[in-house]
Amino acid sequence: MRKSVRSTTARAVTAWALFLRMVLGEPRTWLWLPLTYQKACDLVFSIGCVNIGNNYEDGSGVSRDYGKAFQYFEKACNMNEKQGCRHVGRLCKNGIGRTADIKTARKYFEKACSLGDFGGCRNLGKIYEEGSGTAKDPAKAVSYYEQGCTLNDGESCLRGGNIVFTGNGIKKDLRKAGQLYSKACDLDNARGCSNFGAMLYKGEGMKQNYGQAMKALEKGCNLKDGMGCRFLGVCYALGNGTSKNLKKGHDLYDRACSLNDGIGCGNAGFDLAKGVLGTKDYAGAKKYFEKGCQLKSGESCKNLGVLYEFGYGVSQDLGRARDLYQQSCSLGEQDSCRELQKLGK
Repeated sequence: MRKSVRSTTARAVTAWALFLRMVLGEPRTWLWLPLTYQKACDLVFSIGCVNIGNNYEDGSGVSRDYGKAFQYFEKACNMNEKQGCRHVGRLCKNGIGRTADIKTARKYFEKACSLGDFGGCRNLGKIYEEGSGTAKDPAKAVSYYEQGCTLNDGESCLRGGNIVFTGNGIKKDLRKAGQLYSKACDLDNARGCSNFGAMLYKGEGMKQNYGQAMKALEKGCNLKDGMGCRFLGVCYALGNGTSKNLKKGHDLYDRACSLNDGIGCGNAGFDLAKGVLGTKDYAGAKKYFEKGCQLKSGESCKNLGVLYEFGYGVSQDLGRARDLYQQSCSLGEQDSCRELQKLGK
């Protein structure tokens, strides 16, 4: 009975803190909230401990004190509050207010994950994917990412999908990758939508479907993923799944470029250099190729090199062309490697 009363009181205290924040506004409640959360924590209400820990970590209404933040997060974790466990793991992993300790971080992330915290599962996945403080283990990484995905974390779905898609250190599984990307997209993960759309477009691990691909790509683009805009542009440029529309395709390449998709920049530049929309515009193409090359698009570097080799819209400069072909070659563009040989390097 006594425990029930304490719990009810703690919940009432926390509710009062949230009311103050809502009515008075964040700045005016900074001095009140730490005291309120402190009281809730003293009454063994775990989320109160998490909140006062956040106050000490951020310095909101109290002097910043990472040691006290750790203590309150740990207290919450000991009460099986999943957020508390994740925060302790984060402080240990990132060395915030203490020496970084991946082994201890892993222990707290494991508890957070077991309590149903997607952040704990995702962090464990990253530890095993990157080999942080332990040997790389792609299979374990995927297992934890799948747990995070089941807990509706789009980033976990995406990361798990990436591993099984590439098959780096694990058996390649395009079907599973598609499933993980599809759920990531359902959870509004932009790159998940773009990856899922690209797989539908190419028919990788699933039946090719341009119409469904366009829906996923459009969502990715609307969520500001440049790759989604670029692939959607390809659909319009080639008339796959829709009526051919070169202008709309170019506009989508331009949007992809504005979102720092290097290949999108290259595609937009190619349109202008070839006069796909009418008159050739080498000056405009050069700007796109330059940005694409800066974003490490090998094809953009190559096409910029072509402009300098033949003097299209710029003063002919074989030395500059060589440098660009070299950069493109180092980015994996074999055509550029061959051009270097032709130019005598």
